[in-house]
Amino acid sequence: MGAIDEWGFNKTTASNTKLAKFFIIKSWGGRGAGVFESIRAGAEWETFVNNIERIRSLAKLSLFVTIQRDNIFTLGDVIDFAIDNRLNLSLSNILINPDELSISRLPVREKRRAIEYVCALVSDYQSKLGLETLDELKRVVGFLESSG
Repeated sequence: MGAIDEWGFNKTTASNTKLAKFFIIKSWGGRGAGVFESIRAGAEWETFVNNIERIRSLAKLSLFVTIQRDNIFTLGDVIDFAIDNRLNLSLSNILINPDELSISRLPVREKRRAIEYVCALVSDYQSKLGLETLDELKRVVGFLESSG
């Protein structure tokens, strides 16, 4: 039996496994080595991308992004990555704890900038994203606005 990777797959047999009936959901922090590796301690961006390519051919893959201070301004990159790789994307998770990483704790000026940025994403991706993902982006704006 081969080693189990961070996706929970046996590396020796994963390529032979028929996963077409299954959905695989993977949580991640952001696109690119800098953001991804800073949020996911010990993870490697290149390994993550290689696993996406490997698993995407075996199963339907969904990515869940937890929105936080360290990735709020890279959501456009995250959306592009999901579109480019034909992946389902959920932006429904907003980090609350630890408090210092929450977007609710952004300074007022950064919060305004984040609201403008996310509103621009809603406008820019109107024809490229499903209604659910657009609604999730609008909820991020509402969260930022309600957090003072």
